[in-house]
Amino acid sequence: MRSISMGKHRIDLGYSEFKIKKTGFEDADLGTDEKTGKVYGVRRVPKGIDVVATRPAAQTGEQK
Repeated sequence: MRSISMGKHRIDLGYSEFKIKKTGFEDADLGTDEKTGKVYGVRRVPKGIDVVATRPAAQTGEQK
């Protein structure tokens, strides 16, 4: 999560629990890097990704 902008933003706001659910898979052609010429080719990737970010109750002021 730290490597994507949404993840960095949530971590900065105190979110520390992330539940990630991948739904279905499909083949996707990732193509070729224009600068390096590296061919990534076809890879199996998730069709959808759902992320639920939560903060511990102590940080939100909520009672458990």
